[in-house]
Amino acid sequence: MGIGVHLAWVGWDTPMVDGRYSVYARACRDASMEGVMQSDPFLDFHRTSEAAGYPAMFVVTMVALGVVVLPVIVLALTRGVWALVLAVMSIFAALGLLAGAFQAAVADADDPPARG
Repeated sequence: MGIGVHLAWVGWDTPMVDGRYSVYARACRDASMEGVMQSDPFLDFHRTSEAAGYPAMFVVTMVALGVVVLPVIVLALTRGVWALVLAVMSIFAALGLLAGAFQAAVADADDPPARG
């Protein structure tokens, strides 16, 4: 018996002191769907800020503006190639941030699932 010859990995092969292998049965996996789906951080932020009374898209827009403006200021002060690369990368980061926030804003997470 070697490692991995069990059908669908139903057992653990553990080497013993005498060179043989011992098999221990694995515990059955949980069949529930809890914990399978991961949460969306943009959607969590949007729900939390809207529940607290803050405009979520405005907050995210201001953060994205800061993400773009700060490297451009550094580029203006240093005029280095690394600052140019940082400024261009910050534009893409801000666009990704705004795209995720917009997707969370128009998400239908509160709606019940549609029946087919």
